[in-house]
Amino acid sequence: MSVRIVRLKNGEDVICNLFEVTMKDDPKAPVALRMDFPYNISIIEPDDEAELNEEIDEPMAYEIDDEGNAVPAEGVDVSIADIEAEEDAEYPEDDFEDEDGIKKMTGLDIDMRPWAPLSKDKHILLKLDDVVSAYETFDIVVEKYNELVEQQRVDQEQTTKLILLNGRDEYLIGEVTELDEEPSILVQNCYEVKEEELVTPFPRFAQQRDVFLTSESIFTILDPSPKLLETYKNA
Repeated sequence: MSVRIVRLKNGEDVICNLFEVTMKDDPKAPVALRMDFPYNISIIEPDDEAELNEEIDEPMAYEIDDEGNAVPAEGVDVSIADIEAEEDAEYPEDDFEDEDGIKKMTGLDIDMRPWAPLSKDKHILLKLDDVVSAYETFDIVVEKYNELVEQQRVDQEQTTKLILLNGRDEYLIGEVTELDEEPSILVQNCYEVKEEELVTPFPRFAQQRDVFLTSESIFTILDPSPKLLETYKNA
C-alpha cells in the first residue's frame, strides 16, 4: 500500500503511509496495519451564508428608463458615489461550480494534524478490528500530505547527530537536544553504530531509547554520512 486515508471505528479519518503487517509463516495474511507518519485529516467547511452576509451589502434596486438606461428604482435614494462604488465592488466567487447540473466544490480547505502527537515513534501499529475502511484520495491531498511528511523528515535530519564518546569505542546516533544543566545532552531514539549499514538499539537489553549524557562523556558530535542517516531512518 501507499498513501491512504484510514477510517477508524471511532470516526476519525487518518491519512498515512499504510502497510500490512504479516507473519513469516503466512506472509499473505495480514495480522495488523502499520501507519507511518499518521495525520488526522478533516475538511474545513466555511459558513458560506455568514461570509456572504458579511461581505455583500443589500443589492441596489434599478429600473430601465424610457431611453434604455438603468437608473435607481423609484423611492430609492442613491448618490453617484454609491453607484460608482457598486460598479467597482468585488464579490467573492462561488465556492461551487456547476457542471452538467452537478455541484462541485472548489477551493477545498483541508486540515491535517499529527495523530497521536505525543508519540515519538512515527510508525504506529493498528489492529485490523479498529479499521472500517482504507481508501485512496485525490492527488492534491496526497501532495499536501507529502509536503508535511517531507518537512518532518527534514526537521528530524537536522537534529540527528553522530556522537563519539570519551574513552569508549561506541559510536552513537540519535536526535540530539542540548539542555541547560547536566546531564547536558539528551539523545532520543538512540542507536549504536556498528557499520554504516548496521545500527543496533542502545543501550542493549532496555526498552528505553532515550539517553542522557554529560558533557564530560562526549568527545565530539558530528553530522552522520548520508548512507548512515538512511540506515538510521530505516531502523
